[in-house]
Amino acid sequence: MAEVIKTISSLQKKYSDLDFNFNSNPGNGDVSRKINVESVKQSVKNLLLTRQGERFFQPDLYSDLYSLLFENFSLTTKFGLETVIRQLLEKYEPRIIINSIDVTERIENNALEVTLRFEVIALRIETTYTVIIDRLR
Repeated sequence: MAEVIKTISSLQKKYSDLDFNFNSNPGNGDVSRKINVESVKQSVKNLLLTRQGERFFQPDLYSDLYSLLFENFSLTTKFGLETVIRQLLEKYEPRIIINSIDVTERIENNALEVTLRFEVIALRIETTYTVIIDRLR
């Protein structure tokens, strides 16, 4: 009976996605990819920045962050933002477990800074990711 030895890298689940900057891969000239944690971060960013109505056949997939940008920033607004983000990511990003969400107002830039600390379940990697959401004038 042959014994199969699997390396740690072969046991890890690999996530792959196109790089939405559409940079070319210098090795083959094709569109570059984001893999593993970077792929998950890109997905989280896309979910957070999706506005209502942008996904035609998924009307429930959007974050209400832009509408909350124009509210006076208070503890209630901060809690509301954190709740919206948590519900969105728990529903549409099953690859992660959220450890913490911190929303900070950046008055000088008319923006919000959302810092997420989450664990990518399959890879068992904890990471921190920050997204700046700013008001368009």
